[in-house]
Amino acid sequence: MIFCVAFFAWYWLASSQRFPLLNFSHAPRFAIPLGITVLFGLAFLPNLIAVVRPQEISCGGSHYFALKERALFRPSSFLQRMEPFSRVATEQPSSQGHDLTALFGHVLGSNGRSIIMHESFTHYLLSENLIALDDRLSGYHFVRPWRSYALERLGIRYIIADGPANDLERAQWKMRAHEGDLYLYESTHYPTPFYLLTTATSSPDFIRMYSFRGNSAYLQLPRSSATTILIATFVSRPQWKVTVDNSPRDYSVGPDQFLRIPIMPYDRVVQVTYAPYTPQSLFGWFLGGLFLLIGALFISNRIASYSSATQISS
Repeated sequence: MIFCVAFFAWYWLASSQRFPLLNFSHAPRFAIPLGITVLFGLAFLPNLIAVVRPQEISCGGSHYFALKERALFRPSSFLQRMEPFSRVATEQPSSQGHDLTALFGHVLGSNGRSIIMHESFTHYLLSENLIALDDRLSGYHFVRPWRSYALERLGIRYIIADGPANDLERAQWKMRAHEGDLYLYESTHYPTPFYLLTTATSSPDFIRMYSFRGNSAYLQLPRSSATTILIATFVSRPQWKVTVDNSPRDYSVGPDQFLRIPIMPYDRVVQVTYAPYTPQSLFGWFLGGLFLLIGALFISNRIASYSSATQISS
C-alpha cells in the first residue's frame, strides 16, 4: 500500500509542470526502475525496523524476539531437564511463547500459534478433547484431563502443567521439576517425534536414533522383518519431502494430519525435509524479477520518448 501511494504520488509530481526537476525527460533512462526499487524498499522499512529493534515484539498473541536474551525459556530449570529434540506441550496459552523460546534449547513445541495453525489439525485435536482455543484465538493450548496415550502418539514427551497433575502420575509420568505453580512431567515411555506402527492400534515403537540438521531430520531405522508405517509428528504440507536410503518415497496423511511413510524390511535411513523453496520456484522468481525490470525499462523509455516529443511539439 505504501509503495503504491508513493509511486503514484511521484508519477503525478513528475507529470506536472510544478516540479520540472522530477519530470522524466530530465532523468536517465534507468531512473524509473531505480526509483521503483527504492520505493519498494521503503515500503518494507517499517518491517525491517520492527525486526532489528532490540526488544520483544508481540503480534496477535504470537511473540517474536529480536535478541536471544529476551527469548529465554521460563522457567530455565525446566529447559535443562528436557532432552534436546524432544517435544513439549504446555497448559499455558500459546501467547506465553513457550514453543518459540524452547527452540533455543533445541526442544520442539506442540502448542499452536497463528504462524503454524492448521485448521484440520486443530479440529482433530479438539475432537480428541486434547486442547482448548486461546482467548485471543491465535492458537491453542493443551488441557486436562490428560490423555497420556493420545499425547504420546503426538510425540509429546513432556508436559508443563499449571499445578500438580495426579492423572499423569497415575499414567506413569514422572514429575521432573517444579517452580512456583508450574510442574514439569515426563512420560516414562520417552516418546520421540518419530515412531513405527505395525497396525493402526499397535503401540508406538519410538525411533531413538535421529538427528536434525537444518530443515532435515535423519532417522536410523531398527532392523525389522515386518512392513511398518513411520509416523513423523509434523503436520502435513506439500513442502515436506521424504527419501528412504536416498530414494524418494511417497507418504500419506492420517486423521491426525501427520506424515505416514511406508517402511519396508530392508529400509535403513530416512530423511524428512521441509523444502519451502524448490529450485524451480527460485528460478521462476528470478525470471519474474527479470521481466519486471525489463518492463520497467521499457516503460521508462516510452515515457521519456513521449515527454521529449511533447516538448518538441510545444
